[in-house]
Amino acid sequence: MVALVLAALLSGWSAQDVITSYIKDNYPWSDVKVQSVSESGVLPVAVPDEIVLLSGKVPGRATFRLRFPTGETVDYAVDVDAYDWVVNARRALKKGDVINEGDVYREQVNIKRIPIGAVTEEGACIGRTLNRSVPVNRIITERIMEDFYVVKRGQEVVILYEHGTVRITVKGIARDNGNVGKSIKVENPSSKKILVGTVIDSHTVRVER
Repeated sequence: MVALVLAALLSGWSAQDVITSYIKDNYPWSDVKVQSVSESGVLPVAVPDEIVLLSGKVPGRATFRLRFPTGETVDYAVDVDAYDWVVNARRALKKGDVINEGDVYREQVNIKRIPIGAVTEEGACIGRTLNRSVPVNRIITERIMEDFYVVKRGQEVVILYEHGTVRITVKGIARDNGNVGKSIKVENPSSKKILVGTVIDSHTVRVER
């Protein structure tokens, strides 16, 4: 251990640091914390040119093999904790509440605490309605919010038809829920005809014919 620490100090690098960088570059989490457990061998002066996961799992306890330009290898065991962003309720929210900017905040937490479907960006929940109550500081998940649609079924929309220089717009009624880029059915109230078009924005659906 003493020889390993001394070599790392003299060479200006440490196995823990290079493994931390490797994990950050190759795994999806926003941050990781790496703690040395044990290691075998003496660190060469040169930094490794290859790092591979030898055994274990990340996050958790894992052993990495550091391979050096000289052909030498050093096995290095670490405990890894991974962290990622979630969105929490800033205050207690009730079923039926529409989430506003001041109602939530982002926090980095250990991924072991992150539930399935956790929201990672505040913008993904702003304007959406809760289908159940949420205590203060609780992580916001997709399943506790109503589905978000740019256009909702029964909503009045503008039906847009464009072909060359021809541009026609008429009022219509959305017969499906939909988001931008998705196809939905719309009805022309005048003709009662049902058309299929693409959602352009929160009030426009473009039809081909």
